[in-house]
Amino acid sequence: MKLKKILTAFVSMAVMSSLAACSSSKGSVNDDSGGKKNITLTVWHQYLPDTEKLLINSFKDFTKQTGIKLKFEKQENIDNKIEIGSQSGKLPDIIIRSNDMVGKLTVMGAIKPLNGLISKSDLKNTMKTAIDGFTYRGKLYGVPGHLETVTLIYNKDLIPEPPKTMDELLQKAKQLSKDNKFGFLIPPKDPYFNSCFFNGSNKDKYLTTDGKASLNTPENIETLKYLKQLSKYYPKDLDNQMVSQLFDDKKVAMMISGPWDIAKLKQLKINYGLALIPISSNTNEPAAPFVSVQGMMMTSSCKDEQAAAKVLKYYLGENVAMAYFKSGGYMPSNSSVYNKAEVKADKDILAFKAQAEVGIAQPNIPEMGVMWQPATDLLQGTIVLRQDPQKTAEKFQKRAEDAISNMK
Repeated sequence: MKLKKILTAFVSMAVMSSLAACSSSKGSVNDDSGGKKNITLTVWHQYLPDTEKLLINSFKDFTKQTGIKLKFEKQENIDNKIEIGSQSGKLPDIIIRSNDMVGKLTVMGAIKPLNGLISKSDLKNTMKTAIDGFTYRGKLYGVPGHLETVTLIYNKDLIPEPPKTMDELLQKAKQLSKDNKFGFLIPPKDPYFNSCFFNGSNKDKYLTTDGKASLNTPENIETLKYLKQLSKYYPKDLDNQMVSQLFDDKKVAMMISGPWDIAKLKQLKINYGLALIPISSNTNEPAAPFVSVQGMMMTSSCKDEQAAAKVLKYYLGENVAMAYFKSGGYMPSNSSVYNKAEVKADKDILAFKAQAEVGIAQPNIPEMGVMWQPATDLLQGTIVLRQDPQKTAEKFQKRAEDAISNMK
């Protein structure tokens, strides 16, 4: 997982209302000048060849309409190359990257804000969580293409109906954990996977929107106590790989995982189902896991902002969204394609979409980059080593504060 604050709905709406101009949901882009631009824009990405091919093909009509050509280039070690390029002033026109990089890239001067180039109308079919992911300090810095999150995956042969609340989840974990089988598993020290528990009771989870560590909040202490109870029913030395393997072996009734496991479950013919992660028993709030968003950003080296803006508007449309859907089950951020019969028939992607709609975009502020390790250590200490939640949270709160302070 690479995946990993979120701006509130108020900020998101403020951003969208401050933007201006228009395009169609199909991805059709008209040249405002009445003519065509003869220009080639370079796009860096990390996709595998099959996805790259579908993405390239999805832009064929765009090039015919506008004359703007795109040169897609896959980059290994893309983050290092972006950092070097931002220092030398030699970047491509556009990059496709995850939203958690937005704050860092902004501070580096690698990307440009899109206010005035992308309008509220352009974003009308885009999921709110996805827009939040590319919004930083009140400005939009990218347009979303697809999302990824985790949800509850269960074996229907072991548990026909999944639990609806966290209390029920704990009961089922206890009831079904016997004879070397387990009721529920999750990678115990992974902050991304476990974000759903923290987000369900505390929207600040690991840090606040203004970049302050928040590991030792009362809400987080209660979450740690709950996870410590739940972990009584985990096997020893549990990790990400073991969770998936035990589920594959039909020894686990439920797990938290993402779309990367689905193809294998189908191949193994496991009678699985997907459901929303149980709601908080104390607040009745939905579990809100982190949502990773991938999208296009315009770099500071972009040779033609107006041409690049046309690319970004087209990228928001249905043609590109369907290319992502067809390239192995990527979850498009364009909500209109979910009305298409082909997408409606995919129950798995609909389930992940439902979870993403109540999730929150993984934090994109620079401080989150140094929060993953203290959050991991906190979970390790509390859940794996079974230390006191309050004392452990205080310990790693201090480490997190020091790490953030050392950034400045």
